[in-house]
Amino acid sequence: MVRVRPEAAKERVAYVTFMSLEARGLLKRYLDLRSRRGEPMKSEVPLIAKYEVKEVDKKATKKLLEEGWWIAKQKGDSVILKKAIKISEAALRSRWRRLLKSADLAEKKRRFHILRLHTLRKYFRTKLEASNVPTGFIERMMGHKPYLDQSYLRPSEEELLERHRLGIPELAIRSMVQ
Repeated sequence: MVRVRPEAAKERVAYVTFMSLEARGLLKRYLDLRSRRGEPMKSEVPLIAKYEVKEVDKKATKKLLEEGWWIAKQKGDSVILKKAIKISEAALRSRWRRLLKSADLAEKKRRFHILRLHTLRKYFRTKLEASNVPTGFIERMMGHKPYLDQSYLRPSEEELLERHRLGIPELAIRSMVQ
């Protein structure tokens, strides 16, 4: 289960969504890699981050470590510290385009990339619809405000999870690659 905080949601309303065991495993591998590199993985650390780097005297590290910095490298009497900070939307789009290019998927139609970040949300919705998940449940999992005909739908987290499970075979990443 993924709890989206209001400040991270487009509609500024908290909501619950889900990921498959496959996606959870891939996310865990990514976070473990960051942890092995020395990054303290706390709840306030951004999931997708860029890093601020600074070199300071060893004596000045204590306060910075309390502020979320970590030691990346020791260098004589100084220390190189890193801190994960929230990435901007523009930087995230740039990373997405580089990823597409490296996977040879950076196809454009006119001047726009065909696969944009928002494509992931469309894909999620389309696959749940193909799995016969009712629209109201999909809207809730995507954090959309309910439309008039769905305003009385108040599914529990268990009901949302049950509907999400219907779409897991369609949402699988590995089956697409094989």
